[in-house]
Amino acid sequence: MRLFEWPYPTALKYVSDRREVACPNEGFEELLCAFEKNGYLFNDEISDNDVAKVKSNHSDNDLRLIIN
Repeated sequence: MRLFEWPYPTALKYVSDRREVACPNEGFEELLCAFEKNGYLFNDEISDNDVAKVKSNHSDNDLRLIIN
């Protein structure tokens, strides 16, 4: 996504066309959308606001698995 600055749907289609089993879970999708929204920045560059949005939908254990 970052290299080509693709929006999430374009990146998902690209991967899905090449790997039929590609099916990211909801938490990962949310992070990819936040990644796009924040200018394709990585973990420590994601705003606290976006992390809070994802965290509100997942337990702390899920969030650690998603972010790390």
